[in-house]
Amino acid sequence: MAIPHLQPNEVLRLPLGATLQASKTTTLVKTSELEVIRLVVSAGKEIPMHKAPGPITVQCLDGR
Repeated sequence: MAIPHLQPNEVLRLPLGATLQASKTTTLVKTSELEVIRLVVSAGKEIPMHKAPGPITVQCLDGR
């Protein structure tokens, strides 16, 4: 499944709390050296074990 990308100058409002349930995973920025993804993981779900081709940073904005 392809993750949708924002268009240049497109603004994305990042919902939190109850409105987060209707949100989808979106690539915010993608260059040859950096990709920033807003990953939405539903309550009770986990990110499966996987490998990335380089270093990653994960920030939890809501939940745990």
